[in-house]
Amino acid sequence: TMVSREACCRKEPACGESFVCPEGYARYHSHFQAVHLTAEECCRPTCATYTCHHGYLERASELMDTEVSLETCCRREPACGTDFTCPDGYALYHSHFLALHLTEEECCRPTCATYTCHHGYLERASEYMDTEVSLETCCKREPACGTDYDCQDGFMPYHSHFRALHLTTEECCRPTCDTYNCPPGYVPNTCDAESITLTEQSCCRPTCATFECPSGYERDDSGNYDCNAGLANFRAGWSESKKEWCCSHEGKGCSSCSMARLDAPSCCKKVEVTHSCKLWGDPHIITFDGSHLVFYSTGDFWIVKSEQLKIQGRFQCTDWTAEHDKTDYSSMTAIIVSGPIIGNHKIEVQTAAGQILCDGKPILAGFGTTYCGSAKLMYDGVGQLVDDAMAALPHKVVHMTLPHGVTLQVNRWPNFMNAKIDMSRQPGGQDGVCGNFNGNSRDDSGPELHRRYGRGIFRSELLFSDSIPLHVPTAKPSPTRCSAEKHARAAAICRKEAADSRLGWSFAECLGDVCDAQKAGMELQR
Repeated sequence: TMVSREACCRKEPACGESFVCPEGYARYHSHFQAVHLTAEECCRPTCATYTCHHGYLERASELMDTEVSLETCCRREPACGTDFTCPDGYALYHSHFLALHLTEEECCRPTCATYTCHHGYLERASEYMDTEVSLETCCKREPACGTDYDCQDGFMPYHSHFRALHLTTEECCRPTCDTYNCPPGYVPNTCDAESITLTEQSCCRPTCATFECPSGYERDDSGNYDCNAGLANFRAGWSESKKEWCCSHEGKGCSSCSMARLDAPSCCKKVEVTHSCKLWGDPHIITFDGSHLVFYSTGDFWIVKSEQLKIQGRFQCTDWTAEHDKTDYSSMTAIIVSGPIIGNHKIEVQTAAGQILCDGKPILAGFGTTYCGSAKLMYDGVGQLVDDAMAALPHKVVHMTLPHGVTLQVNRWPNFMNAKIDMSRQPGGQDGVCGNFNGNSRDDSGPELHRRYGRGIFRSELLFSDSIPLHVPTAKPSPTRCSAEKHARAAAICRKEAADSRLGWSFAECLGDVCDAQKAGMELQR
């Protein structure tokens, strides 16, 4: 063949057992055929030539003849042993932890001794010191908002077991019912003012304003009690009726922390029908029960006489009537109101030429509003006329508002006045020239009312500061009031009906009643 080394020669083991490798190296297996008999070809490194990293130790000698690597030549051993000294507040990691560089960061960990607890927290006991470092593991919450913490009005300290972080009002104080706004018809519930749950049910008490009265009844706000007066001593100082009324209506003066009684007897009153009595001119009267009559007599007379409300009127013949009407018929020139309903104060209204008085002292010299006791008086130029015949004159009207729904409107004219009284039937009954308000108009006729009240007022009952003499009229009605035909028919009736002077019903007043077709006196003619 071609002459060459490859053609003429064959490889034989050349790195036999007699080949000496340097220290730390070993021969390749004997079957390896080396070409150049060099250490690089015949020898391979062993673990004796491998330097283990810090934190690793050499393996046992039996592993020395394996492949050279970190895994085969080295083994991991504890490098942060129990003899490693950590600084104060730090502890060794568990001994099996294998660190590479033997530093504090690798071998030591912080303990709770290095943790600063927030204000309001205290360090836990030592048994917690060797756990994970955190607020929960190293600290325990302690009372920080004690009962001596000063909360603002309407707030109170949380219970002492509450743990606060920053000792602020938001953390240490909680709102009480004093800060709760009760809805209309409710009042604060002082019995449960420290309730934790701020709700309408816990912080508020219903009053009668929330009670729906049954049909035929309306809410009774007529107690007329000042529930703030004497409240501090209500148990001994208030009457039982005031306690009951103030508790039911305003939530004050309740004898216990139980809810006020809210029922029809406590909160409601029966709806009383309001009727009017009108007095105008010389004077014509329409009573509460609707009867019509004239009252020509001069003197002081009861208009309304009852236990609670007392109204008297002064009837006098004016110069105009005497001159133009040629009669001695009267008109109302003053009216006076009093009684327990307004604390027995006296309100006197005179003609526009006179005064308005409260307990004898002048008030309301001009338009305006004032009070006389519990009665409100408003003087203005507004109001429905009782007598349309006076529409052309400037209006001067006194409006009186009394308790229990009683109102009066008095129209003041230069020399007389008209009045309209609106009210419901008085408890215990009533009478006067406005009638007895019993629903029967027949017993309030001219003869009946003159018989009962046509003789004036006893001096012991008089509300006016002085009195005027009684005068029963004698003049006949003018032709403008009673035509000749009517006069003849009326005279025939009145000679019989007014013959008895003890009735107090004059012949002239009988003629006035019978002549006017709109008056109840026409019943006599029929």
